[in-house]
Amino acid sequence: MALGTSNDPRWTLAGALRRAKMAHTLATGPDRPAIEARTGAAMIDGLGTDLVPLADAEAQAAGDLTQQKGATGGERATSQDAHDLVIRVRDAAARRAPADLEMHRALGVGDGVGPRSTSRVLAALDAIVRLGGTDASGLAPIGVLAADVEEAGRLATLLRGKDSEQRTKMTARASGTDGRTSLRLRVEAAVDAIGSAGQLAFRKDPVKRARFEALFATVMSEDAGGEPSPPEPSDPSTPPAAPTTPAS
Repeated sequence: MALGTSNDPRWTLAGALRRAKMAHTLATGPDRPAIEARTGAAMIDGLGTDLVPLADAEAQAAGDLTQQKGATGGERATSQDAHDLVIRVRDAAARRAPADLEMHRALGVGDGVGPRSTSRVLAALDAIVRLGGTDASGLAPIGVLAADVEEAGRLATLLRGKDSEQRTKMTARASGTDGRTSLRLRVEAAVDAIGSAGQLAFRKDPVKRARFEALFATVMSEDAGGEPSPPEPSDPSTPPAAPTTPAS
């Protein structure tokens, strides 16, 4: 990825960790004197110190993402169940009390609502509980029993808890990401310094120079910019197409 003036990391955590390990190995090997002369010892030693927290950050980021996906999946399952109950109750109201427009308005009959619209699903569940009344029998005339009303209340409580859990985990992940940014930028600066120093020091030694150039080789899956992956290689078992003969 091209260098720029952004304060956002250029590489994913996995990409930064891979490059940092390579750069540190190159800078602390037999060629250290040539690299240190161009970067200073603090740059090399600092990168070595940052390897441990960078590896920890990469593992933590993967864990945070897994937790967030789990929370999202849990909320989705609850929301699907709640949405299904809402739709069934609305259908019962429309079919069994077609003239009771006040009930229709309260339940949202005719209003579009999707299972992923948590706030609207919650509002519909609350309406069912409210119309059910203190003994949960208020909707019995349309076949919605106390058990259905109680389930609406249970699902509303559960859905609010899932929504809060997801928001908490998303906030925690965002906070962790912010805390890792300075570390990633510092590591990127060290890799840049070591890579450019090696290319200069071994400008006339193509074998050694290539090792430092490899630090900047683009690996699309490690590009924090989200660029597309390279095309899949062709199947080697497929015979090449026969050359076409130009029409005379």
